[in-house]
Amino acid sequence: MSMSATKVIDLVREKVESRTPSSGGALRTSYQLFKQGKESISKENFFNVLETKFNIVLLEEKVKEEVWCTFDADNDGTLSFEEFIEHFIMH
Repeated sequence: MSMSATKVIDLVREKVESRTPSSGGALRTSYQLFKQGKESISKENFFNVLETKFNIVLLEEKVKEEVWCTFDADNDGTLSFEEFIEHFIMH
């Protein structure tokens, strides 16, 4: 069964928030998990973590692209800490 990008984003938010308290330090820890030792979160790392850590596997390229574009607000191909936390605070 295929999921819409909106459903995937809600699921990602739910899974990240369930594993991290609402403090800023916890969000930074989640950010570190996603960026996997790199300077920022790449598209490849983002979807790798979704699959390996959160068991969210997206097969449809269109949905993957919609999810990625939602997170990558400045469209530079990576997620900064600010872009990442924007999806986990005040939702």
